[in-house]
Amino acid sequence: ETMTVTFDFSPTHDFFDQKRNHHRCASIRVVSCAIEQRCYMAREYVEETNGGYAIAGSRVSLESIVIPFLDGASPETLVDEFPTLSLEQVYGAITFYLAYRAEVDAYLKETEGLWEEARKSQPPIPAALRERLERARRELTSHA
Repeated sequence: ETMTVTFDFSPTHDFFDQKRNHHRCASIRVVSCAIEQRCYMAREYVEETNGGYAIAGSRVSLESIVIPFLDGASPETLVDEFPTLSLEQVYGAITFYLAYRAEVDAYLKETEGLWEEARKSQPPIPAALRERLERARRELTSHA
């Protein structure tokens, strides 16, 4: 919403008297006032994709932002973690979460259940591969 105001200045008074180097009073009266209304579209920060949620215009999932946020990560930290996102997008995702908290929490719970089910249905890692992975992990940690 913007307002246009027209002023009528008294011609006998100046705002600044250059000879005396000081300000003078001006008599002002409002002659007309018009209010213009403008519509602004809300920006969408989260979109539904393949049964899930993602940050609009990116491949970053909503849970990638919400879960660390709930664990105490600041929006600035999340931008550092996801450099393809702007601070505005991260705040937009958090705002979406706060506005639809019950729905997003239900979605996160369902998603976690699906991941847990998928983990249980995976065959165990073969012993030889597990041994090589453990050896590599020990070597990496011993050099650090």
